[in-house]
Amino acid sequence: KIPFNMDKHMGLGWKKAKSMEKTAQHFNITDPSKIILLDNDPLFLIGVSEYNKNYTVIPAGEPADKYQLSMETIDNYFKKNN
Repeated sequence: KIPFNMDKHMGLGWKKAKSMEKTAQHFNITDPSKIILLDNDPLFLIGVSEYNKNYTVIPAGEPADKYQLSMETIDNYFKKNN
């Protein structure tokens, strides 16, 4: 359950982050920066970040980012943020 009122897409992102956390626990992933989501909905990405700001969220196409998802955009994201 979402603990506060938020936009529907942000709420869906928050719920997705919760499910990502459960999956990470199942696979013994303890570093939150290794929990990664790529999505094109900026509010969805904000919802994930609201759940845990240490999760890695990558804009994947419009409207979240002007670049379409590709291995190059993923590689560029990690080069820029590491």
